[in-house]
Amino acid sequence: MDSPHPSSSRTPTQARTVKTPKTAMSDNNLTILRRYAGLPMPGQVLSKSVLFSEAEDTITVYDAFPKSIFHLLVLPRSQPAPEDEEEDSSQPTLLQFVHSAKSTKPKAKQSLPTAHQVRNLPTMLSNLPKSQSKEILLKMQDAACSAKQEIEAEMIRIYGWKWDVWIGFHAIPSMEHLHLHVISADLISEKLKKKKHYNTFHPNLGFFIHVEEVLEWFDTDETFFQKKIRSLATLHPILKQELICFHCDQTINNIPTLKKHLQEEWDKVDKRKKASQARAAMFAAAAEKRRLKAEEGKKRKSVDYIEIDDTEEDEQDDNHQEKRRKTERSSTCA
Repeated sequence: MDSPHPSSSRTPTQARTVKTPKTAMSDNNLTILRRYAGLPMPGQVLSKSVLFSEAEDTITVYDAFPKSIFHLLVLPRSQPAPEDEEEDSSQPTLLQFVHSAKSTKPKAKQSLPTAHQVRNLPTMLSNLPKSQSKEILLKMQDAACSAKQEIEAEMIRIYGWKWDVWIGFHAIPSMEHLHLHVISADLISEKLKKKKHYNTFHPNLGFFIHVEEVLEWFDTDETFFQKKIRSLATLHPILKQELICFHCDQTINNIPTLKKHLQEEWDKVDKRKKASQARAAMFAAAAEKRRLKAEEGKKRKSVDYIEIDDTEEDEQDDNHQEKRRKTERSSTCA
């Protein structure tokens, strides 16, 4: 199964799909997201198979290794890291993009955080003022919610119904640069191959931290806030926990069995949704038929009334004329 927010780089109607394109850049360099976020003109530099949308403070890209039918990443834009501005032969594709836009490259906004300040969630929360960290998170959330709306529209267009979309962070990310996952709640993907892939996105284990939860930390006292930041580094053992279906809480022995089970669970919901839609369409058609029949009945009744009225008028005219003829005959005889 195959497995876009203010100032989108392309409108929803122009987008071929919200799913990760098969040609998406799959560079596994751990700093590739940092490079994307530091680009002053991502729309002119990155291909459409990489960049989903851009705004003044964020960019949204396709996850090159999607773990669900729909999977996007929202990045806070940052000032370019000094090392990323140096030529690096290990990134020829991206460098080719960068050099092609060099002549028109504007200076990065000085108000943007440095690449180091948004290296990951605990780094940002520990090194930036809370007000600035919260502002960055809120802008990322706005971008994610807009992306979610487009994903839901795509779900309806392709599948005829929509399901949940999770928005959250990994407690311990595998790649450098803060990124917010926008991922459909199915975890059906050929790229999901290992236990850690699944457990990092399980919505209830605790390694996947929903963005709303992180924002709630800002409403707590400083002691609790710092405690939550420190706790992130302790969650690695979750990745080795047993596999538990997030639909039904069933324990699964291995990844192949889990993937089959997840597909079956999704197929059951898909079948149920489509059956429900079919019933709704049938009821709607029946209701429309009854409405049209009722309207037709009203029209017939109205025509009958008109015919009755015309008959009575004709009878009255005939009686009047007959009475007048009798009067005329009487006058003549007299």
